[in-house]
Amino acid sequence: MVAQVGIWSVGDDLPVRVERSSIGLEAELELWVVAQPSLLSEGLQVVGKQLHVDAGFIDVLCLDATGRWVIVELKKARLYRDAIVQAIDYASCVQTIDGDSLRSSIEEGLDRLSDPESVLESVDYQLESDDQDREVAIIVAGAGVDPGLERVVNYLGKFEIPIRVVSFDVFEATDGSKLLVREVLDEERSKTATGPPKKGRTVAEIGAVAHRDGLGEAFDQIVTAAEEAGLFCRPYKHSIMVTPPTHKNRFLMVLTPREGVGLRMYHGPDAFAEFFPALSSQKVKEDIGPSEEAYFLTQENWQERTQILVDFLEQLPSTEASEGGPKADAETVFPIAALVLPGEWTTYGDISSAATGRSSAAMAIGAMARSMSDFPNPHRILNLQGQIPGAWRSDDGQGPEECRRRLEAEGITFTETGAASSDNRLPLEELIIRVVGSDA
Repeated sequence: MVAQVGIWSVGDDLPVRVERSSIGLEAELELWVVAQPSLLSEGLQVVGKQLHVDAGFIDVLCLDATGRWVIVELKKARLYRDAIVQAIDYASCVQTIDGDSLRSSIEEGLDRLSDPESVLESVDYQLESDDQDREVAIIVAGAGVDPGLERVVNYLGKFEIPIRVVSFDVFEATDGSKLLVREVLDEERSKTATGPPKKGRTVAEIGAVAHRDGLGEAFDQIVTAAEEAGLFCRPYKHSIMVTPPTHKNRFLMVLTPREGVGLRMYHGPDAFAEFFPALSSQKVKEDIGPSEEAYFLTQENWQERTQILVDFLEQLPSTEASEGGPKADAETVFPIAALVLPGEWTTYGDISSAATGRSSAAMAIGAMARSMSDFPNPHRILNLQGQIPGAWRSDDGQGPEECRRRLEAEGITFTETGAASSDNRLPLEELIIRVVGSDA
């Protein structure tokens, strides 16, 4: 099914159709992208323009918030399959070139960019983080998408090749102003990939890096607050990308711990505003600051900055229950939490699912467990990775160490990363059976 886009200007009179214009020269699109890379994707930083590699000249080279190099191939007209072939050729060059040569190529073109010092700082940081399997993603952008290109992208998705296709339309209003309309084809990684499997990392394994650098509490608090807000924490090679639960390839916030450097943070005000209509981009900037580039949490500054982020996540607009549906209130949740027996643990999300049929009330349940002294078995409810929330407190003010002591006294063991053993996790299905049997 092909989407047909039409735009009308609405004022005091009847709607007036806005006519299509043309994007113009490929160079014009390049200027737009370099000036505002969020046109293609949130969290991009441009580090090269018309960058020379063995295969030719890359239109735009970027770094994304998860630490991947991003090839951007731009076309002034419709996107065809050859755009993908060209971009893959460039990607192979960037993936295999040695770090010193890549840095030299980027350095030669710094005079084409607005903030050379920041660019070089980001490039050096990324090159130091790269290993033998340098990650490279692809974005192709133009005016319209040929069906053949879409077939190729869908097929390559089975091999876990990260490709995003962006199509622009330009409309010209009667007053001469122009409107830019964007459509995105952004495939999730296939669960039935036919290529060689990549060894993934877990949230706990990435968090262990933060713990070794003395920033584990900051990492745990932010991840826990995100999960309790109903967001998804998606692990990459070195980073955790916080995403909306319904769009797990769209970034809201990225955490990248690195030993000896700190916890690198990046958030997208526009992305938060897109997925939480009650928020504006300006409001997000006022609450947690603008994020034109990454910033670091260190052992000296993490507490204040972490609290700001946690407070913001805890106040995200709740979607815990629809009108007339089951609500995650104390009357519903308390009897369910009481069903978790000694030697077992569960998660805020599973309690939410058992109470409302959805995991999105996890944030509300976490707040109850922290603030209500009569909440049943609060020490047996952990985050999604089986870790004790950094904000956990007992009635007498003791912290996570007390929670672990209670669980260990009940027979629960912990891994080296601080996660409760999965052997002790109460399956959601069993919890629901108990709820039905007890009429909780």
